[in-house]
Parts: sequence; C-alpha cells; structure tokens
Amino acid sequence: MSVHHIQQYQIDEIWPQIEKYITSALDTGQGEINASQVRYAVVKGMAELFVTYHNEKITGAVVVEFQNYPNYRLANVVAVGGRGVLIGNNWKEFCLWLKKGGASYIEGHCHESVARLWKAKLGMRKVYTIMRGEL
Repeated sequence: MSVHHIQQYQIDEIWPQIEKYITSALDTGQGEINASQVRYAVVKGMAELFVTYHNEKITGAVVVEFQNYPNYRLANVVAVGGRGVLIGNNWKEFCLWLKKGGASYIEGHCHESVARLWKAKLGMRKVYTIMRGEL
C-alpha cells in the first residue's frame, strides 16, 4: 500500500474514484461539510487530499486541513474513507506527508468507537471532548 498527496490540478481526474470514500466518511459526521464542499476546499487549497493505493487500485481517501496556532501547526483530519486507510505503513507514510507540510500534531473529531480504534491502532490519545448544542 502507499499514500499519495493529490495536487489541486489532479482533483478532476481523481474525484470520480474517491467521492464515495469521502461521502461515506462524512455520512458519520454531524453535517459540518459535504463531499462537494470538500472538493471545493481541496481545489482552493483550503484542504489537502491524500489517496491510498494497493496494487495500483485506490483503496481510500483522507482529507486534512492545516490549522496554524502560535506554538504549532496542526493537521486536522476532516474525513477518512476506505478500508485500512491509515493502518501500518500507510500511517507512517501519511505522518511523513503531514510533517513535510509543517505539522507538529494530528487530530480529528470522531465518535467514541473511532477514538478507541485510533488509540489502539495509531497510538493517538484523547485530549478534548467536544460537546455540541443547537441554538
């Protein structure tokens, strides 16, 4: 398996193959963003797109937005779709891409079940719990 960073100019070519992964990932969220808005964010440079391959076949996609704080740059995972996308060598390769982009930390909003998976498989830790109420 391997991880590839998709450039803005490549989005039209790759989108039909990855839209299903992005859509399925966002379906578990709270409606913050939809797939066409993710596409727009990538095209405009507001988010970065990574695609995983196995035997030259796309197996998943990851969308990240970088957030700059005074003391560090954070890679926020917006969506992860596919099977085994960030496991094993893919995780290591993905982290190298993020470091190359200047990130010192990675985070993502997720449900408790995903948090347990990320802790067990990726060595991540819980730093905040986000609660939401409608106004």
